[in-house]
Amino acid sequence: MSTSSSTSLTLGIAAAPPLALATFGLLLAVGMPPLPEWFWPTPTTNIAEAAALGDAARVRALAADGVPLDVPLPLRDEVRPNGAPSSMTPLEAAKWRGHDELVQLLLELGAKPSEDAATAAAP
Repeated sequence: MSTSSSTSLTLGIAAAPPLALATFGLLLAVGMPPLPEWFWPTPTTNIAEAAALGDAARVRALAADGVPLDVPLPLRDEVRPNGAPSSMTPLEAAKWRGHDELVQLLLELGAKPSEDAATAAAP
């Protein structure tokens, strides 16, 4: 291999990663779907599932988006605690899993305990 072709090959190999990175960055910057979704997928948990999982950040984000806090929502099998109903409010889900700090957060955000829970706690 001659020196000139060897140098060209070396420069080509050295230039490939920066060019690929620049192209990827450009596609990402212009929002070329679905590139952002490959690296930052949209969470699919609803607010009750997030409460069951103890994900306070997701609960806060969904509450900030205006998601109702007192509506029973379905829980997927892999999220639902053993023996739990198939749908619960976020507050019920957090209580069921023992996430006391999340129960407090939901109450601070405006969640109301259900009538059944309030009467069960009364003497």
